[in-house]
Amino acid sequence: MFTATWRGNAFFEIAAGDVHLAVDPWIRGNPGCSLRMDEFRPGRLTHVFVTHGHPGHWGRGDSADIAAACGVPLFAPRPLAEHIRKTRDANADVRGVENGWSLSGEGFSAEFRVCPHPESPDLRPEDAAVPSEPNGLYRFTLYGKTVVHVGDGLPDPVFDDIRRTGARVDLACLPLWGAGMAAGMEDAVARLLRIVEALRPARVACHNRFDPALRAWNAVCGRFRREFSDVELLPQRLDEGVAIR
Repeated sequence: MFTATWRGNAFFEIAAGDVHLAVDPWIRGNPGCSLRMDEFRPGRLTHVFVTHGHPGHWGRGDSADIAAACGVPLFAPRPLAEHIRKTRDANADVRGVENGWSLSGEGFSAEFRVCPHPESPDLRPEDAAVPSEPNGLYRFTLYGKTVVHVGDGLPDPVFDDIRRTGARVDLACLPLWGAGMAAGMEDAVARLLRIVEALRPARVACHNRFDPALRAWNAVCGRFRREFSDVELLPQRLDEGVAIR
C-alpha cells in the first residue's frame, strides 16, 4: 500500500513503508499549498524529484531548499540540476537525470523519461532563464505498486511504452491545465484523455494550477467517466492522502 497526497500545482507527496517522496515541491507562493518550509526537516522525506524547470515544478528553488533541510538527494533533469548547483546556496545533494535514467533500492525504484512539453505561458525573465528542457515524467515502484508522475506533458509514444514495459500503473498523476495556461480548456481535456487512453492506469489524480472552483477538473469529470469506466478518477482534494492498496 502507498499514500499519495496532492499539495497544490504539481506537488505530490508519495509514501510507502520507509520511502517518502516529494515530487515537484513548491511551497513559497504556491496558493494551493498549506505547508510551510520549516515543516521539512530530517526524517520527513527520503527523496525529492523535479520533472522540469518551470517555476511551479522546481518551486523557484524550494525543491533544493527542501532537499537540503531534509538531508536527502534532489533528482532533476541534468541542465536544471547544473543550474541549481550554480545558483542555490542550499547545500543540497543535487543529481542530474537523463532520458532512461533509473534508480533502484530495497522496495523502491525510479525511472525518468523525457516527454514533450505543451505551450508555455509567458514567464518572467528570471523564470525564463531557468532551463526548462528536457521536460519529463517519473515512474516509481514502491513495494510492488507503480506511480507515474507527469509534471507537464503532451500525448506522446512514451506513454504507450510505459504501458507496455511494466505492470499496470496503479496511479497516474497527470497535468490538467486551466486558467492561466497557454492551452485552452478544450485542448487541455482532450490531451489528458489521450494520455489516459495510452497509459490505461488503474487511477488518475489530476493536478493543475490552483483553482478552488475546480473548473478544469469538472470539465473532464463526466467525459472521463463515460470513456474510461475501468479507470478511477480521484476527487481533486488538497491535503487529503489517498491510500492505494
